[in-house]
Amino acid sequence: MTRKTIVLVGALLMVASACTTTGDAADADAIAAPALTPTTGHTPAVSAPDESDTTSEGIQVHGHWTIEVRNPDGSVAERRQFQNALVGDNVLNGLLVGGWSDPRDWAILLGSREIMAATDTHGGNIVLAGSATPSSVETFNQVGTQVTVTVATHPFDMPFTETSVAPVTVEANQTVYVEVRISFS
Repeated sequence: MTRKTIVLVGALLMVASACTTTGDAADADAIAAPALTPTTGHTPAVSAPDESDTTSEGIQVHGHWTIEVRNPDGSVAERRQFQNALVGDNVLNGLLVGGWSDPRDWAILLGSREIMAATDTHGGNIVLAGSATPSSVETFNQVGTQVTVTVATHPFDMPFTETSVAPVTVEANQTVYVEVRISFS
């Protein structure tokens, strides 16, 4: 396991250790062994956790986004910064309770476009960065991140953060640059 993977697992487990699940042992088994079908590049359907059954204490997860749309000459056409919300309670619980392992292959989602993200860590934060240059006009109003985890021996793409944004339009041959800093406090 590489140092970067160990740091990512450590950061996710640090967050997971702050999540508690109420209920009986059957609830924990449902988290540890979800009924999912392996995917190849697609996010499986995952129901949102029932807030009465799952609480988070202590550590909060924050996603700080910077999106820049640049013209072919490098000038900035548009720049946005915003926060988004954790939707990956299942990922954190799966890593904590067991049965899920090896978080890897982070992706940035801009509408239906998936950008494989370069991943780094800074001071316990996970930093994702990527870019895309569409050949035709693209508009998106939903952004998110996902991470691939292993359940038993099968990889699954799991949503981690997401939010709606005012529509962002990227013209043909413009480049959209994205950085997402996932922090824990």
